[in-house]
Amino acid sequence: MEQSATSCFRDPGFVDGGDEDGLVADLIRPHFAKNVERLIIGAFDGRDRLVGLEQCTDFRARYVVMPIAMARQAISHPNTSRLVMAHNHPSGECRPSARDLDMTQRFAAACTMMGIALDDHLIFVDNGHFSFKAAGLL
Repeated sequence: MEQSATSCFRDPGFVDGGDEDGLVADLIRPHFAKNVERLIIGAFDGRDRLVGLEQCTDFRARYVVMPIAMARQAISHPNTSRLVMAHNHPSGECRPSARDLDMTQRFAAACTMMGIALDDHLIFVDNGHFSFKAAGLL
């Protein structure tokens, strides 16, 4: 897996750990353990204040699935205007899987219908993260 993690450095969506901004490095990254896959959704209001943070680690498969209750809770925080979704890949592979791409597109479309922006979807690995927004996928 080290070889695939190294190839992430050439990916336009990859942000090196040393270049992560404060929101990512201080607020989001600390929620991820190396050996447990987790999904979080941060809800922000129009003034970029965090108004809610939902987490899920209960996965019955070998990939992230967003429970409907989690999505509902994330969008229901008062004054939510945008969301940031993030999960980790303990394998070290930073690129999104086909399931990651599908889940992101579906969730972004649902958010848009409710007038909420899905600002980014981040995939964390030890040495940085992949950003759907930076890669032009959102």
